[in-house]
Amino acid sequence: MEGKQRNCLDRAGTIDSGEECKMKLLLTNTDKKRSWIFGVSGVIAATLILALAFGIQKIYPFGDRTLVYHDMQYQYTDFFLWFRNVLHGEDSIVYSFAKGLGGNVVALVAYYLASPFNLLAYFATAENMAEFLTVLIGMKLILCHVTAYIYLTKRFQTPPFYTMILAIGYAFMGYNVLQCSNVMWLDGVIILPILAWGIYGCVWKGTKGIYFLALFYGVFSNWYIGYILCLFAVLYFLFELILKNGRNFFWKGLDIFRQTGRFAATSVLAVMSTGMLFLPQALQMAKEGEKFDWSIFRGEFSFPFLSGARDLFLNGDKLTWSESNPPIFVGSFMILWVVLFLFSKKTESWKRYLAVGFLAGGMVVFNFKPFNYFFSVLKVPSSHTYRYAFLYSFFLLVVAALCIQEQGEKPGKREMGKAVGILVFLALFYDYIQPYTSRRGLYMCCFFIVAIGFCLTGMDEKKTRKRLAFGAVILACTVAEFVGKLTMEFMDHTQSASMYTDYNSSVQKVVNAIKTFDPGCYRMDKTFTRFSDRSACNSESMAFGYSAVSHYSSTNNVKLAEILKAMGYSSDTTIIPFTSMLPMDSLLGIKYVLSKYPIAGYELVEKDVAEGIDLYRNPYALSAGYPSMLSKLPEGQTGVFEYQEQFLSGVLGESAGFYTKVDVAEESTDSLSQTEWKIHATEDGPLYVYFTNGQPGMQIYVNGEYLCQNNWYDNTVRCLGEFQKGETVIVQVRKGSGPYMKDYGFCGVSLNMEQFARTMEHIQRNPCIVQKMEGTTLLAEYEGEEPTELMFTVPYETGWRVKVNGKDASYVEKGGFIGVEVPAGKNQIEMDYELPGGGAGLALTMIGIFVFGLWEFLGKRATGRPSKKRIRSKVSS
Repeated sequence: MEGKQRNCLDRAGTIDSGEECKMKLLLTNTDKKRSWIFGVSGVIAATLILALAFGIQKIYPFGDRTLVYHDMQYQYTDFFLWFRNVLHGEDSIVYSFAKGLGGNVVALVAYYLASPFNLLAYFATAENMAEFLTVLIGMKLILCHVTAYIYLTKRFQTPPFYTMILAIGYAFMGYNVLQCSNVMWLDGVIILPILAWGIYGCVWKGTKGIYFLALFYGVFSNWYIGYILCLFAVLYFLFELILKNGRNFFWKGLDIFRQTGRFAATSVLAVMSTGMLFLPQALQMAKEGEKFDWSIFRGEFSFPFLSGARDLFLNGDKLTWSESNPPIFVGSFMILWVVLFLFSKKTESWKRYLAVGFLAGGMVVFNFKPFNYFFSVLKVPSSHTYRYAFLYSFFLLVVAALCIQEQGEKPGKREMGKAVGILVFLALFYDYIQPYTSRRGLYMCCFFIVAIGFCLTGMDEKKTRKRLAFGAVILACTVAEFVGKLTMEFMDHTQSASMYTDYNSSVQKVVNAIKTFDPGCYRMDKTFTRFSDRSACNSESMAFGYSAVSHYSSTNNVKLAEILKAMGYSSDTTIIPFTSMLPMDSLLGIKYVLSKYPIAGYELVEKDVAEGIDLYRNPYALSAGYPSMLSKLPEGQTGVFEYQEQFLSGVLGESAGFYTKVDVAEESTDSLSQTEWKIHATEDGPLYVYFTNGQPGMQIYVNGEYLCQNNWYDNTVRCLGEFQKGETVIVQVRKGSGPYMKDYGFCGVSLNMEQFARTMEHIQRNPCIVQKMEGTTLLAEYEGEEPTELMFTVPYETGWRVKVNGKDASYVEKGGFIGVEVPAGKNQIEMDYELPGGGAGLALTMIGIFVFGLWEFLGKRATGRPSKKRIRSKVSS
């Protein structure tokens, strides 16, 4: 049913007669005033829910805990710190040498940092970034309420009080609470209701502007969620098209064709207008991203179909990493209206079938893995399985609003009783089949369902006191329910704001001090992070402004990661931790390492440069550029130590052997939980081991002392320490939290320090001096007696403009890095990075905006539709 006409302009574009128009304006102003009152009240209620949950869990500003959680503590905090530095002019937003070994950062910006809200990071301090992120998340959750309220008001004209409660359900739905630490995804959730409102206007009124702007924002702010929003737009357009045409859908071919053409053209122009950011990042990801995984088409199911609705009820299950249950919690108020719509006799059958089709279809998408992966941008998500689940919650919102619009504020007692009974039975049935983690939460949810259902049947329009009392109960139940949900999910958000403040401050001071006493161009790294003394899974080089090996992001350079993985730095291509290996550290220019334990082969510079942190220097570290004969990467199935020797041999142009295998005197196992090797060092110096079949969770001990534990991403080369030739070392692997393996694939080598030192000296006999390596520029100087091929350990990618002695020069790929040929004599090398696709992307943006603007202008001119200003002037006259 179409809502009330909101202005004096009818569908034909004519103006109503004076008295009738004045009456409509009076009613409109009254409705607007009530809408504003409840809109502001909703914001206050949403803020109260957050404040209560934060207060209970001692989250900032009511305590020292923050919402920095999971990937936010490993990645996003550092990206925001880096972005803050960019806003303050300390780095480039196009390219950064602080992104691991260096790289294009446009894909990273487009995925993590493109939201306009992130510009507020300019005003945050590095020490208080955790508090800033907590406030930012809270602000975005409240904005989800605001946009949902606008959508419901404009699309359905539902009663303001009901609109407020439904919008609260959307703001604090299970998806938002679970995924709020993925703060870059929340912009898509914010804009989704506006996108739907725009599609509604496109279908029912022929307008395009709101849809264009909403889709532009959704794709620009995060291309990943933007892809999901594009899929939603198609589905919701079909939904509105069917609603408008009803049973005559198939008899209005020409009209539907016109609407579809208008929708498709607007969609294309909106996406095209994001080209200034979308095209460069798409080109980068196409070259550096992961290969397509054909296994996504394997026909498998994730869970029994009927169990997919388990999360409709209040519980504290951690569904983020689970494939068993999608996070679709929206609160008791909303789901009551949904069930009422599906089972009420007042609902038109074709509308019921439409709702069932979309809701059941959504559950099929969750359940059937190929469909699930299609909505996940044709990838198998390694975590956060149902990243698009907010779409399903939004369709629940739509069905609830349809029910209220059609059946009015006061549903029938019998039908509401049926809806309450169905939901309570379903909740108890799920608990009987598979008990919920929090039965207390489940029983509270059943109570809220009964209480809200009872109050809804008593919302008598003529009895104001009764309405106020029942409304107060509904609001109280809603607040209590969502406070409970947030409290359950925030229980393990334990990252301390003061810890972040102290850590960020102390590490930044140490890095600045190193740069002060050694102002050259080099790399450094750390063996610890904010959350671990031995795991270097982080992107902190971006936060604190130095070039490093370690890097962790979903927009990683996979080709480079494969090289570092082959060297033994990582067992994954998304996360590159730092583990010290003197030969490779030296080749990659790691000159300084901050560590909480000794680093074999490095010199101790200073102890306790910060609390418990020592500074070590690598005396063999090469410059970021040096002569190299390497033309291609090592080929064939080789171990990590053989790969390192072959790589270095390629650089030298001759065989370089600096590892000798250790003597394995004895191997023993209990065939249950541990295996032990008794080995003898074969050289004086560092001793390294690698397990070709190492497992996540396994623990490594050296001479009875704990060394480390494998994570899922770091089955890497491990340095056991420095030993004398012939010294006995006992290496023990305990299965820990991982599986026991009959064969762990033990490999051990000793580093021949004399041979290694001679190799490094040979490479440095004609040093390449890197004078500048910041922003988008690298400057270097090299002098040689003959033409030389230089290799800069900067990841190879297109976009570099190279000049040698002021003249344009070409560059080639050398082992995944950049190779430049220089003539004999003294040479000045200048490299400047220009964003591939930047100019073409900007052109697409300008064309998209211009064409859409021209289309809008010509459309309004052709229809001659009067403006609001002209309407008001005619009414007043």
